[in-house]
Amino acid sequence: MPKPVQRPHPELMLGGGGEKVTLRIAACWADHWNVWGGPVTLAQKGKILEEHCAAVGRDPATILRSANMALVMSEDPAEIEKVQRLYMARLGADEAKARDTVLGGSVAQTLDTLGRLAAAGVGMLFIPTMFLPCYRRPVLDRFMAELAAARPIPGDLVKAYALMPKQTDPMRVLQASVAVLGMHDPDTTDNSHAANLRKAT
Repeated sequence: MPKPVQRPHPELMLGGGGEKVTLRIAACWADHWNVWGGPVTLAQKGKILEEHCAAVGRDPATILRSANMALVMSEDPAEIEKVQRLYMARLGADEAKARDTVLGGSVAQTLDTLGRLAAAGVGMLFIPTMFLPCYRRPVLDRFMAELAAARPIPGDLVKAYALMPKQTDPMRVLQASVAVLGMHDPDTTDNSHAANLRKAT
């Protein structure tokens, strides 16, 4: 029986923000590191990850960094606070972490947050479905219409989104749209893992 394919090997994704153990393991072994949080969390944890990489002689740019954030397509402070409170209850987080992790506000504010994530070295953003309404399509339609309008999105992505059946959960399209909104560009980075994930989406 042939041996499993080892080169290239399947991506090893490690999730968590433990600074003494989890990030040290990520520095040694992970191809992709994921954690809950926004720009503040990713900048702080990212620096610690880089310190662990330096200790083991690894280039931190070889690790794709991704964040999980709760999406709120609203400028209403009450709606944003509602999701922040839900996030705190579900994940046991404090108010500061909730403010950092909930992605909401105006289009300009949301794009600013994405830009600060990119500055923190984040290459991909995941939007967990547990903080979205049961019927998610209107939220994602608005995301595509308002945020996508601020940055060019490849025509094939827009076409694929438009052709999706209404009952389909289009989360992979959402993840791809976040990538093309400026999170990373595989044509201008040496992060091959980010490039491969972009192509696979």
